[in-house]
Amino acid sequence: MEKSILNCSLRAAPYVFRKLPKCLFRGLPYLLILAPVWYYPAFIYTKPYITPLAIGIFIVSWCRFTAGLQKGEDREFPYGLGPRELKVAVLLFTMFFIQSQALNATFLILKGTSSLSLLSYLSLPVTIAVGTPLAMAGCILFPAIALDQPLKLRKYFDIGRKGSGYFLLTIVAVYILFSIMGFAFGNLAFFIDKFSLLETYQISRNNASLFIAVLHGVPTIIIWGILISASTIYFRETIGLEEQT
Repeated sequence: MEKSILNCSLRAAPYVFRKLPKCLFRGLPYLLILAPVWYYPAFIYTKPYITPLAIGIFIVSWCRFTAGLQKGEDREFPYGLGPRELKVAVLLFTMFFIQSQALNATFLILKGTSSLSLLSYLSLPVTIAVGTPLAMAGCILFPAIALDQPLKLRKYFDIGRKGSGYFLLTIVAVYILFSIMGFAFGNLAFFIDKFSLLETYQISRNNASLFIAVLHGVPTIIIWGILISASTIYFRETIGLEEQT
């Protein structure tokens, strides 16, 4: 059977759904940062710094679980904040920053022209064009860091280049899924605010924030979980795991 990130993703999806409670439990740090964003608008300014850390904790934990490296207490309380998590968080922050700067540059180029309305249509293609190479690197580097493997960048580059077509298809699909989710929940928040549904049905903002966070966070964690498991399987079968000393 051909080893590609796309094939690994198809194998990872059933695995994640079989282990769904464990996956969601490991994704809890990410879920916990979503509700304050909806309830406290000022929190959105700290989200770019907290989100990579929360996702980094999840990536390391779920990588190691998929690879069968979590034993004993690590399986019961699978959250850590050590060198692995910090390295992944820094890489994620860098990727998110580069993507945001690419979108800002697109906005500045279109600013003051009649084409400004094109920004909404260009945001996804720009994000894919800039983010895909970064995500391809992440699919190999994140498992390497999480599984305490030596960073053989030249070897990783050659392997990634050979499988670039499958990486492209997989990552574009993930970006499209996240874009659909972002559009849907953005419209949901607008709909709730415009029609004053919280006041109409006497729902507290706390409860509404928690509901939206769970509704948005659960599918996000599942998508991340599939991609992380696929990357771990791909790394293990294509590059191989060196014995840890």
